[in-house]
Amino acid sequence: MLNIQNFGQLFVDYFNKIVAAASARTPPSGYGYLFFDSGDSNKLKKKIGGTVTAIEGAGGGGALAVVSINSSADGTTLAANTSYHVDVWEGGSGSAFAVVLPVGSDGDIVEIIDVAGHFNDNNLTMNPQSGDNIDDLSSKVLGTPFAIYRFVYDEAQLRWVVSEKGVAIISDNTPVVSANFINRNLYYPNGNPAVTWNENGSVYILLSGISVTPSLLTITDEGLLNPLTQGSSITNVPTDGSATAADNATAINSILAALRAANLIAT
Repeated sequence: MLNIQNFGQLFVDYFNKIVAAASARTPPSGYGYLFFDSGDSNKLKKKIGGTVTAIEGAGGGGALAVVSINSSADGTTLAANTSYHVDVWEGGSGSAFAVVLPVGSDGDIVEIIDVAGHFNDNNLTMNPQSGDNIDDLSSKVLGTPFAIYRFVYDEAQLRWVVSEKGVAIISDNTPVVSANFINRNLYYPNGNPAVTWNENGSVYILLSGISVTPSLLTITDEGLLNPLTQGSSITNVPTDGSATAADNATAINSILAALRAANLIAT
């Protein structure tokens, strides 16, 4: 159990990725609990107050459709319920461009992820359909590198609401962090999901399987971003069942050390 300052309680079963669900440890009542169930297609599960619920498979399922775009998509109308992985850099030959949000139905989602990390160099401008707006504005310029933006359509108000925002932290050129989206995975170029969410006043974050290489960890909470200091890294374990108890212990110790370095838990 980790008592994360300003965030609530977090309990992570890092071992259950390679053991049967029946062997999973039980957290204190009311504490957030995450584990991979190796007996159920490696589904990521949560446990709150004794209830276990599958929220995503390790390999996907239930996520938004993913489309990669660059400046060649300038002026394109996007599709609803799609996650766009945007490369405005294109190896240095890219440029700023603009896209148009779709004709929305209530609850439609459009997600934008700056996978190249250059929104600060080449902005992406989001334009609504005629008669719509974006947070009461005629357009919105996205300029935060490695940002994750989520647009949700409010039909009653004829507007797109930017509901959530996270920032991916980079290590070894691999974006590895999610924003606060419940019940789905965010996918990055390396194909690995990462999940955090808020529930009952606590923040939960998936600490297993976030990358195949050592990577930085971010904890987010409703627009509040608390990244670990640069240089802090998470040691990951294999996800093919070959990890040993020593591998897991090393991974957990690296997580604790990184959280302490960021003053998120007591030393």
